[in-house]
Amino acid sequence: MSKTKDYNIKKAGRGFHLEEKLQKDNKIQGAVESFDLSLDALETDLKIALSAHRSPHMTLDEQIELDSYLVYLTTTLYWMYLKLQGSDVSKVKL
Repeated sequence: MSKTKDYNIKKAGRGFHLEEKLQKDNKIQGAVESFDLSLDALETDLKIALSAHRSPHMTLDEQIELDSYLVYLTTTLYWMYLKLQGSDVSKVKL
């Protein structure tokens, strides 16, 4: 089980569990749970998009739409990573 010192969050399996002193803080607990659910949704979308990307039956327009979506998805994941690192995302050019 790994521990992130900055956020006092332990990661176990697929979910996040807060340190004992933060478990009583509903705002933090809700934010972590929301983040975990958002990450799961992005992972599901990414799997679907990547399997569709391999389809030889897509038109050029469909391929362009899918590629644009994959860029959006990747940018979103990168933004989430930067936020977790404490970066000021307003100063990052994507």
